[in-house]
Amino acid sequence: MKEERILIVSDFHITSGKNSENETWSPTEDFFWDKEFADFLTYYTDDSKSTILLFNGDLFDFIQVLVYPENEEQRKFDILNSEINKPYGLRCTENACEFQINKVIEGHPVFFKSLADFLCKGNKIIFLPGNHDIQLYWKNVQNRIKACLHKLCTCKSSDNHDNNIKFYPWIFYCPGMIYVEHGSQYEETTSFMNFLNPILPFKYSGNREQIELDFSSFLVRYLTNFFEVVNPSADNIRPLTKYYSYMWKTYPFFLIKGLLTALKFILKTFQKNIVLRRSMGKEEFNKIKENNRLKITQEAEKFAINSSLEYDTLTDIFMNIYKRGCSPTLYHGLWAFIWNLLKPLLKGLLFIAPVLIITLIPDFTSHVLNWTEKLDLPWLTSIVKFLTDINLLQIILICLVTIVILFLLSIVSQYKKHNQSNSPLFPNLTLYLRQIGENILNALDVKYVVFGHTHQADMYKFENSGKYFNTGSWMNTFCVNPYRDLSQFTYLFIENENASLLRWNPETKAAQDVVILDSKNPQTSKEDSFLKIIINILKGS
Repeated sequence: MKEERILIVSDFHITSGKNSENETWSPTEDFFWDKEFADFLTYYTDDSKSTILLFNGDLFDFIQVLVYPENEEQRKFDILNSEINKPYGLRCTENACEFQINKVIEGHPVFFKSLADFLCKGNKIIFLPGNHDIQLYWKNVQNRIKACLHKLCTCKSSDNHDNNIKFYPWIFYCPGMIYVEHGSQYEETTSFMNFLNPILPFKYSGNREQIELDFSSFLVRYLTNFFEVVNPSADNIRPLTKYYSYMWKTYPFFLIKGLLTALKFILKTFQKNIVLRRSMGKEEFNKIKENNRLKITQEAEKFAINSSLEYDTLTDIFMNIYKRGCSPTLYHGLWAFIWNLLKPLLKGLLFIAPVLIITLIPDFTSHVLNWTEKLDLPWLTSIVKFLTDINLLQIILICLVTIVILFLLSIVSQYKKHNQSNSPLFPNLTLYLRQIGENILNALDVKYVVFGHTHQADMYKFENSGKYFNTGSWMNTFCVNPYRDLSQFTYLFIENENASLLRWNPETKAAQDVVILDSKNPQTSKEDSFLKIIINILKGS
């Protein structure tokens, strides 16, 4: 591994691409940079140095492949009528997903030809799954990709390329150097209970197995896809609240219709999960869960061959890493989901509570003055009158009540920290992934930990000189950060065990540095809310 060069990319979200007949792109497509990516690979294969290209999850977006099989295609891929769920796409059976990846290949010929040319020069490709391409779990999908690359290869040694194409079920780990994982397991809405074995605990659609999707995939299927027909930028705008604000101003009825449709199906999904866990799917679910655990031990066995850590030790570490993932939203139940939605609103009301309490007390100032007069302390009465005249007395009391609330909340936060280690304490996912990265780095004693998933390129150096990287994305992202390009094209470059976070510049056809600001989320939402109250009171006075 030491003599090889590694390129790590993630989050392309490739779908069915360009229709060769009418030469239009799918409205759900997020990747239009096939030629740019081909130039990128050519740049790193002009020399004879062996290179590993590692796709760190969400290379494809199966849920957004909204192409349906014609009669002949349906017979060819053996897709049942019950697997076709118009207008929301295909169900996630193995046959349907094989058809979808075939459509992706047809819509992106330049992209897949560039991968084939990359292989022809003796290089390797490794695929890791993310929450949007968990369907890479299916062997038929993997074989379809291999067959495509084999067919596109023009070199004489193309028969040996199968050994240079690998599909890993979870992570990539090079002992002493690097740990790579997509990162979706550390967010409740995108995590899976059984990421390495993501199978539904029951069969339907002709007694065929299906992928058990994460919560965000249902939102994409029933909400994002619905909106992208009108505005293809639906899932490219950050934060999403800006997009929904635009839709409300432009297409209010369309927005309401989409939200209600999504709500209907999401409620059904929650209800179905409760039934599965409590009755008919419980026994099968336990088998799936045990198989998932077994696959984690198999990963430990695979990587232990080149590791200084013993197999049992590495297994324990991998198990602990997996347990750090968040429990999926769908497993919490509907009421827990609603509670999480309402928590920010309730927190805001909590910090307004001191003002409300004091305001609701009739003749509050008179009560305080009467109390001081009864004490027969003229100097205290004078001070209270003065403070009352400038509204400072109310401000002091608000401060005291708020301090008590903050103290109680800090106790609750510490309790959660010690009892729910797999629950993100940071509202900012970027900061939380840094923390997870540091834990993994220390546990495995590697130099680098790499995630994707957030679509935001990131780098952070820890005190022990280890580094955390996030590889960003190759899709367009509209956001408020002025230092980020519309098309990021970011990747991690590793050579001689030295890692650099870079950006591919399609105009100069060369690499350039990525701008990463040393900024931190202030984490002062509580304090900000309190100060806003004080400022409003002063304005009123």
